[in-house]
Amino acid sequence: MALTPDEEKKLREEIRDGLKRREGIIRDTLSNKNTSRQEQMEMRMRQMIREEEEEKYFSERGFVKHKNRYGEIEWLPEEEAEKRRERRRSSSNKGRQSKKDKKPYLPWIINIAVFGLAGFLFLFLLRYNPIKSTVGVGSMVVKTDVPGARVFLNGVENKQQTPATIKSLTAGGTYYISVYKEGFSSWPPMQKIILDGEKETPVQFELKNSALLGGLQVGVNESDYKLFVDGIRVRHSTGEKLSLPAGYHVVSVVKDGFISTPSFQRILVSPDSTSSVNFNLQAFDEIGYLEISSNTSSGFVFIDNQFTGIRPNGGKIPLKPGLHEIRICGNGIVATPQTEIVRIENGKVSRLDFSQQASEMVDTLDILQAPPGAVVVLNGEVSPFITPVTEILLSPGPHFVNLMADNKMLSPSAVLVEAGKPDKNRIQLEF
Repeated sequence: MALTPDEEKKLREEIRDGLKRREGIIRDTLSNKNTSRQEQMEMRMRQMIREEEEEKYFSERGFVKHKNRYGEIEWLPEEEAEKRRERRRSSSNKGRQSKKDKKPYLPWIINIAVFGLAGFLFLFLLRYNPIKSTVGVGSMVVKTDVPGARVFLNGVENKQQTPATIKSLTAGGTYYISVYKEGFSSWPPMQKIILDGEKETPVQFELKNSALLGGLQVGVNESDYKLFVDGIRVRHSTGEKLSLPAGYHVVSVVKDGFISTPSFQRILVSPDSTSSVNFNLQAFDEIGYLEISSNTSSGFVFIDNQFTGIRPNGGKIPLKPGLHEIRICGNGIVATPQTEIVRIENGKVSRLDFSQQASEMVDTLDILQAPPGAVVVLNGEVSPFITPVTEILLSPGPHFVNLMADNKMLSPSAVLVEAGKPDKNRIQLEF
């Protein structure tokens, strides 16, 4: 049946309206997709920027990117990342090996039963053994009237400074103990100690000053502070003059709630004269604390690659809140871990634990392009080396090097060198 002109016109308008609605839906859908795509692109760009900033921050501090077993990205020291990769490879190899070895169940069961029976028989017979072990474990505490002396056990340095507790010694064993502190002679020179049972045996030495002495006057604008000389805490009252062996010394002060300016001072104490240092302790509303413990008090603490003049086990160190990079550096020792990143929070004490071990010397340091006659300051300690100098032996790990002439540092900050890397056996510095 043919449509009338009016019906045809109405039908065309309905079709045209439907097409317009469809066109609007298509446009809205495309617009939403473009908006979503743009938001996703912006999110990816922000993520890339964050990742680049993170990578730049940690890479400059010697960290490497590591994906853990959960697929998460961690930033670790290169040594720790390599250890984890090695553990993962070892675990993977063991897993593959265990899959291969799962088939022979019966031989394993028989072996376990045989070894279990043998162990039971051994323990049964041990009850009737007429010779029983009577070896116990004891310890000794070595003290000196002047703290900070090095301890030697049977002629081998124990890497502890007095007062020192030496543990895990055989009870009833014979030991020869001696101590050494620069500028002092000990009395008696050596002591023969036989540990009595499993008790803690005290060993006491008296140190007699055999060096030329000088005086040091320490001025501080506050009272009730802690004074450290060469990283060792010294009993001191405000206004009291210290008597020290002539030579260079590092002096620092610490007080809860205060930041010291400067953080430390290096002073030359001359014989039969009095030198002076002054510190300004400034109170801060926001301040946190760092406490570092270690198996020995060797080496010095470095915070954000800056020398502090304080050794491990020295108590709480006041710091401003935020992230800080912590190291313990000393030549002849290796600290584990090499570096720690710690967040200091206001009013809280953060604690870190390091382990130090004696290490062989693996690299040599040459300093030729420098003013002649400058003293080499290695890891904050004045060394006996004078420029130009070659073949200063270094243990593995980070070391901070600076030069001092006319009682002043030649560089505003110490140079950080890494010893023990495979591609280096000689390090050359220019000042």
